[in-house]
Amino acid sequence: MCCAQLPIGPQVPKSPYADRKGLGPGRRWRSGAWQASTASAVILLLACFVFQVRVNAQVKGTRRVLLLTDLGTPASPGFTEIEKAVFAGLQKTPYRIEFYDDSLEVTLFPDRASEPGFGEEFLHKYSGHKPDVIVTAGYESLKFIAGAHDPIFADTPVVFCGIIEDPRELPKLDPHFTGVRSEPKPEETLNVALHLLPQTKHVVVVGGMGEFDRRVEAIAKQGFRNYETKLDFTYLTDLAMPTLLEQLHHLPSNTIVFHTSISQDAAGERFVDSAQSVPLVLGAANAPVFVMDDVDFRAGAVGGDLVNWTDDGRVAADMAVRILNGEKPQGIPIAISQDVYMFDWTAMQRWGLKESKLPPASVVVNRPTSLWQLYKRYLFISIFLILAQMLAIFALLWQRSKRRRTEGDLARTNDQLRLAMEAGKSVGWEFELASEQNRWFGDLRTMVGIPANIFLAQVGDFSRFVHPEDRERVSKAIDQARQNRVPYSEELRVVRPDGATRYVVSKGEFEYGPNGEARMMRGMAVDITERKQVEEALRKSEEKFSKAFRESPLGFTITSMNDHRYIEINETFGRITGWSRAEMIGRSAFDVEIWMDPNQRIEFIKRLLVEGSVRDLEVSFLTRNGQVRTALTSAELIEINGEPCALSVVADITEAKKSEEARQVSESRFSQFFSTLPAYCYITSPTGEIVDVNPAACEALGYNKEALLGKPLSDVYAPESALKLVSLLEKWKTTNKLYNQEMLVLTKEGKQRTVLVNAGAVKDAQGNVIYIASIQEDITEHKETLQKLRESGTNSVLISTSPG
Repeated sequence: MCCAQLPIGPQVPKSPYADRKGLGPGRRWRSGAWQASTASAVILLLACFVFQVRVNAQVKGTRRVLLLTDLGTPASPGFTEIEKAVFAGLQKTPYRIEFYDDSLEVTLFPDRASEPGFGEEFLHKYSGHKPDVIVTAGYESLKFIAGAHDPIFADTPVVFCGIIEDPRELPKLDPHFTGVRSEPKPEETLNVALHLLPQTKHVVVVGGMGEFDRRVEAIAKQGFRNYETKLDFTYLTDLAMPTLLEQLHHLPSNTIVFHTSISQDAAGERFVDSAQSVPLVLGAANAPVFVMDDVDFRAGAVGGDLVNWTDDGRVAADMAVRILNGEKPQGIPIAISQDVYMFDWTAMQRWGLKESKLPPASVVVNRPTSLWQLYKRYLFISIFLILAQMLAIFALLWQRSKRRRTEGDLARTNDQLRLAMEAGKSVGWEFELASEQNRWFGDLRTMVGIPANIFLAQVGDFSRFVHPEDRERVSKAIDQARQNRVPYSEELRVVRPDGATRYVVSKGEFEYGPNGEARMMRGMAVDITERKQVEEALRKSEEKFSKAFRESPLGFTITSMNDHRYIEINETFGRITGWSRAEMIGRSAFDVEIWMDPNQRIEFIKRLLVEGSVRDLEVSFLTRNGQVRTALTSAELIEINGEPCALSVVADITEAKKSEEARQVSESRFSQFFSTLPAYCYITSPTGEIVDVNPAACEALGYNKEALLGKPLSDVYAPESALKLVSLLEKWKTTNKLYNQEMLVLTKEGKQRTVLVNAGAVKDAQGNVIYIASIQEDITEHKETLQKLRESGTNSVLISTSPG
């Protein structure tokens, strides 16, 4: 047992029973690698940080909460997640919480709860610390508390979680019980697996011999019941771990593995399922492995529709807080926790699975980080440093201007040199008008191509380096600054002797003598070539985006997330919806009533705000003329001038949906025709194996359908007809058709039937054979009738020509 007082700190009540039968701080997990006291200490430390006393918080009083689990937290990562979630959730209550955690350790002691005296010890331990709320995690814990008829627990509210069993299997619960259930959906995981791997023929279900393992296996069997006629199921649940791993290493092709739970194998060895069993299964299996819950979802497992244990704990904690705040458990209905489709990107790549085939809203983890995600921080830091550097330059210039009257020539020179060094790619100058001496210093090599740090120039030298198109403008700017006694600032181009052009921002200021005449001009030029290149690249990028936005065959919109009004739409979107740009701009989707289901639009916005993007959401919308269309919508959250906006892409799939529906109807008609046709019909692979056969052929040949599937069609023909098929091979290669070829087929009893064979190949757009359809028309009775007629005619002739 572990106790924590929240938000003040940890407290453990003294109890003579604390170290007996594995209860309390003395209980130990059997491998010796972890102790429950260690886990409790970690959780207590977490509690001390999570549930801190706030300065202005008002604590109403003390409440006790008991968490009873089937397994100790070290032995079960699933219960560990539940316990963490319960801890985190209890911070919502205004009370000081004394938190106790206990475990039945059913893996180590399966019959503990039913042992004589155990219940009395358990009740006695809490007789002096009666809980205000009991939270149970797991079936055995719920059953134990439901069966405790002591006055201590008679009216104590109980919140259960960690339950995957069917409601009909739960013990009878009193009105003061409520909680949350998880509903594992192995059939949904199998459905996704078949969608990802349509060639799947075999399903290997892996499990253990523990009590919990059996319950999970039963849930899996129930979920797979509707698939047993379509797939070959093998349950590897009664093997020792080494034997199981050896079998998993030699699975046939077109196989998937479904892992349930292995807490104990046939040899009696115990395992932590997620930490030990799952990695062993993943390492041994030569087929994709799917799992049932988020705790078993480890690197290497494909994933599936997963039970979310953390959500179980969160919901249970919310219910406990509501009860502590005064609600009755009778008024809190039993909830169902949220499952989640979750898949591993690495495993999908290993087995060649396509992300496009995943269910909507699936979570894909372990995806490699993109280059943008890797380096965007460095780009932002670089931009920040450049801006900081420019600000530093301007600040230093301002500081120099303020101090220049009080500092001597030497101090000014030192400041100028320091500025030049700090600026980087900058050049300073000092122009004495009387002597017409122009002193340049700084990075002259980069800016003007002079291999020196200091250069004494004449008046005309500066004009010689300025680009011819900028000379007159720069000269006028200098004259105006001198006449108006204002600082000089100009952007210009400098042409180096090697012909390279550099972009420069030049700033300066005149110094005036007592007579009011300008006597000196000082300034600095900063090389902004790289910034100009970035601006030009940005401008071109914006032009490309604008062109793509306007001319895309997909509908594009930009909407404000503040008031949902349309800021911009492209021509394609207007054509799809029937609304012009002028009619849509400034109005929202709710104003024009374009969404068939406004609630779907609201959920779409909520998802976008939470996740930052939405992908391939299928929606129905109304055009201006009232026509209902179907579209796939994707959106990304962006920011324009500080305002959050949504960039959406709309693809009209109405016609594609109609085509798909027509294809399904066509396939249904073909299937009905195929099943009811009296002739013998076969569908074979390009290599000749039978992949489908109709009932008429099975009945005539005496085989059941399963016996024929996978066999070469040539096995159906009599040997002499098989030779005839070889002779027709060249004709088949040329035409991919056979027409009214008389053949002999053999029934299961070895009888021959005469048939007329017609066959043809179905190809894809590239000319590759997809499958071959063969129809055999049985003409055995027809031929026998003709033979009898011939014999009858012959006898008649003999009789008529016989003597007298």
